Amino acid sequence: MKPIENTRKVGYFWMPNGQSKADELSKIDLFKSAGIRTELLFIDTGSKPNSPKPQQKKCLEELQRTDKFFIWSLDNFARSIHHLIELLDELQKREIEVELLGLANVGLPEISGQHAPCLRTIAGLKQTIRNHKSLIQKANMRKKKARGRKGGRKPIFDYDDVLMISQKMSDPETSVTKLAKELNVDPQNIYRYVDPEGNLRPLGLKLKAASGR
Repeated sequence: MKPIENTRKVGYFWMPNGQSKADELSKIDLFKSAGIRTELLFIDTGSKPNSPKPQQKKCLEELQRTDKFFIWSLDNFARSIHHLIELLDELQKREIEVELLGLANVGLPEISGQHAPCLRTIAGLKQTIRNHKSLIQKANMRKKKARGRKGGRKPIFDYDDVLMISQKMSDPETSVTKLAKELNVDPQNIYRYVDPEGNLRPLGLKLKAASGR
């Protein structure tokens, strides 16, 4: 068993394949600016979060009870929520304080005081959930793009609707308010597609082009 030393600062982060060397050096600089020596900074690389992490294993073996452990973020540290809970539980039992160095880079406020470690962990978990939601949204967008769909909000009208609106708006006696009520939309939605004289605006022209008419 290693002898207990004075408080040391130990760091770890995982670097996904494909990120630039500049990104890696930027993170290394942030860890060093937090007071972490090169020999106590452990870095893994891989294509996926669940890729093998030999440096993480080495890092966890290196940690001592009085150490302060810096990681970039919770989702960067663990391969799943279940794995994250196991790791945090182990570190808590070993009385090792965990700091999330990446919090300052996602717009979260500084957290201090008696309950700071707990609050920082909660903030990190919330950020982890947001990150996972973002990844899911991006994956869904890629799937839609692969199927030839661009995603985004569905148009309020189709071209037949716009053609009818254009014809009615060309009549000076047409009331936009009444027309909007008939169509169950706001008047400004009508003006997004046609002008007051019934001429097609860019959105209306886009629907016309898509219809092939």
